[in-house]
This record gives sequence, C-alpha cells and structure tokens, in this order.
Amino acid sequence: MTETHWTPAELAHIGDTEEIRISTGRDDGTLRAFVPIWIVAADGNLYVRSYRGLDGAWYRHARHHPAGRLRTDGTDRSAMTVAKKGLRRLKTSTTPTPPSDP
Repeated sequence: MTETHWTPAELAHIGDTEEIRISTGRDDGTLRAFVPIWIVAADGNLYVRSYRGLDGAWYRHARHHPAGRLRTDGTDRSAMTVAKKGLRRLKTSTTPTPPSDP
C-alpha cells in the first residue's frame, strides 16, 4: 500500500463529517461489512476511536488487518489505520481495496 496524504479539501470534508463508515480487511483480502464510526480531523490527520474501546470488533480487526476503506457522502477511499495513543489514525493510499460484502 503506497501512502499518500489527505488533501486539505478531503481533511475539511471528512473532518466536518460527524460519522463515517469504515471497513477492515479479512485474512483472504476481502473487506468486512462497513460500520459507522465517529471521526475527527486534527493536525493534518484523521482519527477514529472505538466507543467500545479495545473490545470493539472493527478495532480488533484493524489491529490485525489495518488496510481497509472509508466512506462518507462524496468520499470513498482506501485507508489504513495506525495505532496512536488509543486512537486509530487513518492514512490514505493509492492502492485499490477489494470489494466488500454488501
């Protein structure tokens, strides 16, 4: 996965969105179902946090398979989560992500 940077427009759009939908990968490379999650933009990065903490299913999956996808109205991007002080930082990439389950 080749990391790129969020554009200022993407940071503004996604950061102003209260909730996004996020998906994480499986062992076979497909994506899990998308789940809604809160997001915040700070210091040029996007951060998400599981309201169930470390026990949240998507968070556990993201720890093992950080490559996934995020969706908002108007944005559908490959992304990778990276742990940072109890949060998951979202990085964007140019690598396409496989389709998810409906």
